[in-house]
Amino acid sequence: MTQRFGLVLTLCGGLLFASALRAQEPAPPAAELPAVAPADQEAAAAPAAKHAVTKGPLRIETTIAGVFESAEMAEVAIRPEEWTAFEVVEVVEPGTMVAAGDTLVRFDTEDFDEALAEMERAREASYISLRADEEELRILEQTTPLDLAAAERAKLVADDELKHFIDVAMSLSVRGAEYSLKSSQFNVEYSEEELKQLEQMYAADDLTEESEEIILLRSRRDVETSRFYLENAQINYQRTVDVTIPRQLVDLTEGATRTSIALDRALATLPMALSLKQLEVAAALRARTKSDEQFAKLQQDRAWLTVTAPTDGIVYYGQCVRGQWSSAAVAAALRPEGAVAPKQVIMTIVKPRPMFVRASLPEAGLHLVAAGIAGRATPTAWPNLRVPVAVEQVSVLPAADGTYDVRLSAEAGDNAAAVLPGMTASIKLTSYRNAEALTVPEAAVFAEEEDDSMRYVYLMTGEGQSEKREVTVGRSSEGRIEIVAGLEEGQEILAAKP
Repeated sequence: MTQRFGLVLTLCGGLLFASALRAQEPAPPAAELPAVAPADQEAAAAPAAKHAVTKGPLRIETTIAGVFESAEMAEVAIRPEEWTAFEVVEVVEPGTMVAAGDTLVRFDTEDFDEALAEMERAREASYISLRADEEELRILEQTTPLDLAAAERAKLVADDELKHFIDVAMSLSVRGAEYSLKSSQFNVEYSEEELKQLEQMYAADDLTEESEEIILLRSRRDVETSRFYLENAQINYQRTVDVTIPRQLVDLTEGATRTSIALDRALATLPMALSLKQLEVAAALRARTKSDEQFAKLQQDRAWLTVTAPTDGIVYYGQCVRGQWSSAAVAAALRPEGAVAPKQVIMTIVKPRPMFVRASLPEAGLHLVAAGIAGRATPTAWPNLRVPVAVEQVSVLPAADGTYDVRLSAEAGDNAAAVLPGMTASIKLTSYRNAEALTVPEAAVFAEEEDDSMRYVYLMTGEGQSEKREVTVGRSSEGRIEIVAGLEEGQEILAAKP
């Protein structure tokens, strides 16, 4: 380094001296002046950056969003057999603490009573339906024989086509291919003989060489063309015999088989369809009896016009799906004069304890979260509160949005009494912890071009000297990476490739 610095000083002094000698002379062209790059001088003089291999704590934390969820919930749904119109008259507010048996919703009964009268009118409509079935039966009785006759004709035509192909068309196709092949062979012979005669003739006459070449060229091209057509005819003949005719035979055979099957199907199903329609007409005659049964079911549905709580707990509108409440549409319906659809979960009675936390984990974070990892949940509503959590399980398959369900146990004690199911939280999990990890800057560890699983550093071996050293790496966090093997504490490595 001292020699290089002295060289720079000597060079600068020489330049100053030469400049003084040429002070009275015309200035030479710029290209003749020696150039010195200051940046290169600084780079040459600056020592390479190094980093020490240090031992210390390495911790990897993962933060995901979650929601508190009750472990005991009872869904409330209306499941009538016949009645479908449920208009709300009175309903409890969400967040109300109820006991088992308390009234949750009362529905209007006026429409229900009118429906009983409507049932009678529906029975009259069934008679119209019966007459329509009878007309359909009459038409079916006329078309069934026609459909059977059409199926029989189709079978006769297919059988005739197959027989004609086997008896006539197949041999005719073979003969046609043979004739085409022979014709091509004759053309080749004629062309070759004509060329031969022309060559002999022009060898003996006194025509100009240019005329001879034109005629001979044309004759040779005719020979070439006839040979090509012969080759094509041979291919066509072979394909006709080996492929086309066998395929036609298969198609016609299958066609005959299919029409035979279609005839069998028609013979079997068309009469059955006719019999089925006859049974349907007979069933329509029993419509009044069925109407009476529906009327009885409708009376039983009256019990659904008053809905009570199945258990103790807090009233939540809607249904809990993966910790999220689908309550917006239900809340719009659960109001006086609102309409609730049957077979739908309208409320959920939630016991506030015990609780767990459900989180959605992106696929990229799967390697950081596993059962047994502990952490803490910070409720959004109470940012100074910390609720201990631990991962219980991670779903094997992703949800529709591509994330994975994570279920965490939650120790929500007395200090977390204000935390209720449905509240969101930020969850911080400690995925990895090593109190005495050997680490170096991640940017100082390089990967082999041919095999990026092979990592290496440049280990300082002396003043200004380094060697390439292969290392085994572990986890990384905040710009530092763990060295599992290959280095020792206190050693120094280069920050960049030399």
